[in-house]
Amino acid sequence: MNEGNTVTRHSSPAAPCELRQGRYGLFTVRLNLLDLGAIQAHLSDQVASAPGLLENAPVVLDPSALPELPAADQAEDLLARLRAAGLQPLALAHAPDADRDYLAQLFRLPLVAAEPHRRLAKVEDPEPAQTDAESVAADAADAMSVEPAAPVLEPEHSAPLPAAAAPAVAPIGGSLYVNSPVRSGQQVYAKGRDLVVTAAVSAGAELIADGCIHVYGRLAGKALAGARGDEKARIYCLNFQPELVSIAGQYRLIESIPAEMRGQAVEVLLDNERLDIRALGTR
Repeated sequence: MNEGNTVTRHSSPAAPCELRQGRYGLFTVRLNLLDLGAIQAHLSDQVASAPGLLENAPVVLDPSALPELPAADQAEDLLARLRAAGLQPLALAHAPDADRDYLAQLFRLPLVAAEPHRRLAKVEDPEPAQTDAESVAADAADAMSVEPAAPVLEPEHSAPLPAAAAPAVAPIGGSLYVNSPVRSGQQVYAKGRDLVVTAAVSAGAELIADGCIHVYGRLAGKALAGARGDEKARIYCLNFQPELVSIAGQYRLIESIPAEMRGQAVEVLLDNERLDIRALGTR
């Protein structure tokens, strides 16, 4: 774990579990030890540190790091303890070689493929070349989605915003540009590219990019760069007041952001596996 409330993908071996930001804003609880009391206490502390973000948050449970699966009564107790800690188990992540039928019966949760737990994931190539008109239409459809009340596991299923409510997007060159405010409840995803926002991003809004994120206005929502695991991605912002910032799954909440950095022009990057926030232009 990093300084403050920063959560990383590589916690101490003594940590019973890891709560980390997964793809598209969904949280994953990865179990390291089958110590149910310690798991509940650890997650309760995490939720208490950021109730506005984590309280009643839906999570994917990942038992792939356990040396052996729990017994049926332990699995039921584990789910109850996650709920008591303030989280809502949504699905179970499974390894490719796992006995899916047994896992589904044991936890009684929908199954999803586990995300690879590697230090640096290769960023997938963008979609095959399209005509200019097709590219603009496809990027606009990717970029304009609203976070639903019941989170889904793949962004393609997100409901599109009405045209009047959606921020204006313009894919130019290798980046996706957003030229109007991104309001609470809106989500912008720059698939396979950087995201550049030239207006304000309200609290409750979410920016996601497979590359870097640039915000030339006030950032009050969430910004998740390197969404497919690119640890070289960065976040640049001229007025830094976010709810959460993340690079390749490692993130900081507003409570762990230094007070002197709030409202300032900053650069967010990974430095030796630590999420670092620096005044823009310094090293």
